[in-house]
Amino acid sequence: MIRSRHHAGADGPGVELEITDSGTGIPTEVLPYVFEPFYTTKPSGQGTGLGLATVFGIVRASGGSIHVESELGRGATFRIHLPLVPSQAAAPVVPPSLPRPSLPRGNERVLVVDDESSVRRSTARLLTSLGYALSTAASGNEALAQVEDQSFDLLLTDLSMPGMTGTELAAQIRERVPSLPIVFMSGNVGSDPLREQIAAGRAVFLQKPITLLVLATCIRQVLDGTASQSPGA
Repeated sequence: MIRSRHHAGADGPGVELEITDSGTGIPTEVLPYVFEPFYTTKPSGQGTGLGLATVFGIVRASGGSIHVESELGRGATFRIHLPLVPSQAAAPVVPPSLPRPSLPRGNERVLVVDDESSVRRSTARLLTSLGYALSTAASGNEALAQVEDQSFDLLLTDLSMPGMTGTELAAQIRERVPSLPIVFMSGNVGSDPLREQIAAGRAVFLQKPITLLVLATCIRQVLDGTASQSPGA
């Protein structure tokens, strides 16, 4: 069910759009993360966790806000508040593009490795929007071939991949290009040696779900040589 109404708030007149469904609802422990990029409760390969994150970005860029209320078995209600645009405006109001200028940016070459095509593409789009030059690989072997032919400033790799894991890929790349910075990203740390490296500050690991701000900050810190711990862990 969709309802809308005009309202007058502290920031002036606006419109409230309310969308309610009768689904299974959202668990309490999941609610704080529903707008986070890459956060999804769907099985592997069936979701990227970018749908609500994209909605959140569009609403915020338009000067509005979005809130969600939900209980298990009672569906969910999303309320979007948007400011009214004066009809006599001389020129159309264009929302500022994402990401916001405050996000750390760069122009270095980054290689993103992930066997899930949707995650691989979405991560590449996010980093491209920050100014980086992106290449992608769907497997460890594909990544190794690219490293042999091209030079990169940073490797961002998923941990759990068929055929060659992220840690195995990192080990082979370090033999070829010892100076190449590597950032691991996954929902969990499944390698004891990697846990030890992270604890000792020798590896950078981003724990999903991860915000664009954390991703942008981590990439910039690693490239600048100022990353001393795992920002998302």
